[in-house]
Amino acid sequence: MLARKNRYVLAAAVATVVAVGTTIVALRSGADPEPVALAPTTSVTTTTLVEVTTTTTTPPSSSIPTTTTTTTTTTPKSKAVNTPPKPPPPPAAPAKPAQQVAAPALPPAPTPPPATGPGPCVPRHDSDASRADVQAALAASAAKRFPLLLRGGAGTAQLQALPRNLIEAVAWQESGWKSSIIACDGGIGTMQVMPATASWLNQRFGFDPVRDATVLQDNTDLGAAYLEYLVYYFGHAAVNDDFTLIGPDGKATGLLRAVVASYNAGAGNVELGGDGTSAGAVATIPKSVEPYVANVIALMSSKPWTK
Repeated sequence: MLARKNRYVLAAAVATVVAVGTTIVALRSGADPEPVALAPTTSVTTTTLVEVTTTTTTPPSSSIPTTTTTTTTTTPKSKAVNTPPKPPPPPAAPAKPAQQVAAPALPPAPTPPPATGPGPCVPRHDSDASRADVQAALAASAAKRFPLLLRGGAGTAQLQALPRNLIEAVAWQESGWKSSIIACDGGIGTMQVMPATASWLNQRFGFDPVRDATVLQDNTDLGAAYLEYLVYYFGHAAVNDDFTLIGPDGKATGLLRAVVASYNAGAGNVELGGDGTSAGAVATIPKSVEPYVANVIALMSSKPWTK
């Protein structure tokens, strides 16, 4: 028997596996892409060897040779190449806690008027200082920037000096610039400072010597310090340290209305909201205090003490 054997080794098919995200697509010769579930971090290359053996024989009884072809497929073991995993992203920086800003302390509420006897209460006063002396005391107090002692020993806050016509208008509304008057509710002097408020102001501002509400200059200093404090209290807590009292249009801002109302009714009875600016601030004040606020703002423009 004559046998002829031809052997061919063919790289008949090479399947390259490509990892895309978490989906693995195997590309095969003559076929559409097909998803294959493989680990997303492993790249595998597989080579298939095809062995073809051709044998030709001539049977003894025939003159026609017969050819037999045998195909053997060998698939070597796949060699997996592990791709090192990507390092995890760095942890996000922890969010900074919101800064808590302590609101200034409220001054004491005004003392209610004492109960009257059979007849109406009449304010009492002795000899008053001249109008010129009162005006000079008010002007001196308005120009001062009183240092407020912050709570917890955190230092001092330098307050804003007052518009002179504001303290003059408040004094005119409160007492008519009478320096020695004692009101039925206990208010003292030109600025009608209540005794409890005077004690609180002396402590918060650390006045040394202590301001005496019965003395003209001390009285106007206490009144000015109280107004400056109210400007700071509402300006710091409600309008982001925007201490504008008179807007560009010449009108009173919500901050000014809140300050004037609080001088009469106490800061605890007044609220200030709005858009975070003094011009856009809206003061919510008791209805009974509205006439007081309107009068003071009007006096700031009319200035009857100059006539």
